[in-house]
Amino acid sequence: MSKIFGPVVQQGYVVPDMQAALDHWIARGVGPFYLMDDIRLPSEHYGDP
Repeated sequence: MSKIFGPVVQQGYVVPDMQAALDHWIARGVGPFYLMDDIRLPSEHYGDP
């Protein structure tokens, strides 16, 4: 736990360009990140696939 920022919390962002977003945060010392492309999970939204 950081004494400056407190406990770790999960945050999510929707970005138009994933690689640009990763480059942005990595350049600022944030990470590591693990990117898994092309993951397909079965899901439904109000009963529709």
